[in-house]
Amino acid sequence: MISRRLLRAYAATDYLIPSADLSLMPYRHNPALVAWLRRQGAQRVAILTACNPRSHPLSKHENAKRNAALAAELQAASLRHFDASGTAQRGNWPAESSFAILDISLARLDALGRRWGQNAALVAGRDGRPRLRCFTAGIGSLG
Repeated sequence: MISRRLLRAYAATDYLIPSADLSLMPYRHNPALVAWLRRQGAQRVAILTACNPRSHPLSKHENAKRNAALAAELQAASLRHFDASGTAQRGNWPAESSFAILDISLARLDALGRRWGQNAALVAGRDGRPRLRCFTAGIGSLG
């Protein structure tokens, strides 16, 4: 089970897609996201990392290796993706390198998130309202 403290931390994170000049916040409508998804011809974007599994800090080197392996997995599956990151608004948690993955099915996202030891990902569709999607059994999508 994910603690309320962690859920609050995830909800107070800026999720960035630099190539699209997008900054996403969970549960905050973002018209620029809607326009970007339309330009990409996509219905959904999910932001996922392989860094710091279960929010337990790893070294920069280990996180880089894990994200490189995730990138290779996304490439092998022909999943269109962009570099992204998550930056906490409070505290001293370092920014996490991530990927913005277009049109990934929720089942596949859940499988990837669990395989890489993640608690949650950010998911947004053309309604422009990003939501946290938790991978712990019984929680699912929040909001």
